[in-house]
Amino acid sequence: DDVCIETGDGIKHCKLIAVHAGLVSNQDVKEQLKFLKAKDTRVPKVDSLSGRKNVWDMPK
Repeated sequence: DDVCIETGDGIKHCKLIAVHAGLVSNQDVKEQLKFLKAKDTRVPKVDSLSGRKNVWDMPK
């Protein structure tokens, strides 16, 4: 939860969000991160935190 990053203004403490299968390229990044930050445990499976078949076909 507490990740330290060195910046020009000193050490900044941040919350790390690790996304197992990557973010979906054709969806808004801010919306995807907003969903991940909310940690809605009512959703049985969060695609971005689980393996997804469509990741294999993502362009480089």
